[in-house]
Formats: sequence, C-alpha cells, structure tokens
Amino acid sequence: MIYIISPILYKTSSFNDIFNGIKKSFESKNVLFKTNEIIISEFKGYGLENPDEYFTHALKTLDFLRENVNSGDTILFLDFFFPGLDLLKYFFERTNKDVKFISLLHGASFVSGDLYSWRWLKNFEEGWLDIFDKVIIPSNFFLENINNKSIDLSKFIIIPWGIDETIEANFDSKIYDVIFPHRFDYDKGVFDFYEIAKNLKNIKIFFPSIDKKRILETFPDDLKDLYFKFKNLDNVILSPLEYGEKHLDSLRKSKIVLSTAKQEGFGYGIIKAIQCGNIPVLPNRCCYPEFFEEKYLYENIDGCCYLIEKFLKNYPKDYFSVKGKFSFDNIVLFIINNFK
Repeated sequence: MIYIISPILYKTSSFNDIFNGIKKSFESKNVLFKTNEIIISEFKGYGLENPDEYFTHALKTLDFLRENVNSGDTILFLDFFFPGLDLLKYFFERTNKDVKFISLLHGASFVSGDLYSWRWLKNFEEGWLDIFDKVIIPSNFFLENINNKSIDLSKFIIIPWGIDETIEANFDSKIYDVIFPHRFDYDKGVFDFYEIAKNLKNIKIFFPSIDKKRILETFPDDLKDLYFKFKNLDNVILSPLEYGEKHLDSLRKSKIVLSTAKQEGFGYGIIKAIQCGNIPVLPNRCCYPEFFEEKYLYENIDGCCYLIEKFLKNYPKDYFSVKGKFSFDNIVLFIINNFK
C-alpha cells in the first residue's frame, strides 16, 4: 500500500494541485493508495501561519500512519517538512515494520535562501534526510544551493512537478498588463519588483497577494515601508490574497506574468499563469533557466522592463504552451518502479 501524506492544503499554495494530481495519476494506473484526506478536511488551510492548526494536523497524521501502515508499505510525504518523522521511524523500527519513506522537497533550511530557515531547525532537517529513502526535487536549483557539503546528494532525484492539464489559455478580455503572483516577502524579490513597477508607469500591474493586516502588524519595518511605497504607485493595483478559481480568473485577465524571485524550485505560480495565457518574464536564476528559453529571462531591472514592453507590444505573439511538458506521472512511475 502507498500512503500519500499531504500537509494542510494551504489556500494560496500549490499543494492542492500536487495532492490531486498525484492521486489522479495513481488512480489511472490502478495502484492502491490511502491518503490523510479526512484529516486535512478538518482544517481551514492556514498551515504554518497557524501553529495550533499545524501541530494538531501533524499529531493526527502521525496517529493515522501508526495505526494503518504495515511492513512493505511506502509513505509519500508531499512535503519534506514534517515534524515527527523521527518518532514515526522509531515506532516502525521498534515494531519490526519495514516501511519506505519518500518525500517531495519544496524547501529546507539546508537550501540557501529558504523562507523558513530557522537556525534550530537545520540539524533536524538534515537528520530527516537519513530517514527518507529518496527525496524528490523539482529542479537542479536545490542541489546547487545546498549549503552543507557533507549532505549525501545521492538521496535526491530530480523530477519536476506536474500541472493541471485542464487549464486552458485565454487571450481575450485582458484587463491587466502584468500580474505578480508571488507573496509579499523577501524571497520573492519584492524590492526588485517595486523598482520595476516604478519604472513602468504606463503599464497596469496587478498584485493579488496583499494581506494588509498581517503586513502592518507583523512584518519588519522595511517591508511595511515598501507596502506604502507600492500604495503610492498609480499603476499598481494591490489586492487581497487570492486562491482557487478567483486567482485563475485574474491570471486569465493578464498578459504578462512577472517574477523577481530569489528562491524558486519549480515556479508553480508562473507555470499556472502561462497555462492561463500569460507570457513569462523571469530572472535568469533559480529554476527558471532549467525550464524556460533564454528569450524569457532577464539579467537586471532594465532588461526586465525591456522584455515586458516588448512582449506587451506583440502580445500574444511570444506565447508558448506548457502542456505536455510537466506531468505527475513521472513522479508516480518512479515510485511504482522503485518502491511498490
């Protein structure tokens, strides 16, 4: 039996797509599996932003696995970050159950630039690598940025994530010139984004990732100041966090999707925007050079502004489809062939 273990399905993250995509792929291959879906459904979807919720989810999932997993089973953790792994491993070994552990890695404290690089967590996460039989990463970017050279790189295998193939591109009824689908945070390069937006005064930019209350109450002063600078730009439309169909609708209404990310292993938001009819303008770093042609990559702020203006002028001439390029089947087939 294969157990698919998802973290809380954060409302604004890609975990919904990953969870459903991997389930669908296993189903299409008639492979028996179980999930912690009933546990997930009990939570509102705030995850790491709500410690009580995250803690309770982890405990319930650990109990679910303790009660159900048998020798010969495989557990696929859709997120490498799963506190309690060591306790679970201890239980299976002490009860003589041979269980395989696999995970998808979206970030970790041993990867430079990770958002949640808490110092106390680093040794725990490096220890979890010993528990996992294999860690699946979506791009070579993670390998290049591992900041502990003693880590055994043979634990990792590169298999890009899949996408929801049902999303169709739209080239009509465009409202926004540019959409910025990332969080308002350091690792997404929001200071670079501000400089770009400031330089493109005649271009309408949509930024649907603003949690005003959280920014003003909990963010560092430099990010608070940046928020007010964005508010003073007439060409930037700030909007509350979007997810689900509402966010897809916004993606369909824009022409260009912009990234200024400093740390990105796959770029789910960018790829989904492309599926909706956007042309990407991306920094020549992170995972982007692995997945996209050079014509969509920029080296600096001036280069970014040039690409945006060029692609807008010719829209949708430079558009390309990502259909068939990314598939969850690749992850599932790897697991079936090596761990089933």
